[in-house]
Amino acid sequence: MRISVSCSTCEKKFFLKNECATKRDLAHQVGEHFSITCPHCESSHHQHINDTYAEATTRTVLVGTTLWCGALGLLAGPVGGGIGVLVGAYAGYNLGSMEGKKARTYNNSFV
Repeated sequence: MRISVSCSTCEKKFFLKNECATKRDLAHQVGEHFSITCPHCESSHHQHINDTYAEATTRTVLVGTTLWCGALGLLAGPVGGGIGVLVGAYAGYNLGSMEGKKARTYNNSFV
C-alpha cells in the first residue's frame, strides 16, 4: 500500500515514504498538519492528514509472486514451472486482495 498526496499547485500526485494502517497512525508520525514539498514543481505547502489517500499495490504483488513461484517450480521441471506460476498467481491475487482491504481501511479512517 502506498500513501499519496496531491500537490495544490501543480495538482500532481506523489507518494509519501511513511507506512501506516490508518490516518491516525500517520498523524502520530508527522502530525495532523504537515509541511511537504512537491517533487514535481518543488512548491512547499501544508497538508492535513485527511487529504492523504492510500492505493493498493496489487500489480506488484501479483507479478512478483507469480514469477517467484514459477521460478521455484522450474527447479522441478517444466510441469513444476507451470504449477508454480498458477500457485503464484493465486497467492498474488489473495495478497492483492489484502492490500486492497488495507487501502480501504486507511481511506475510511479520519483524524
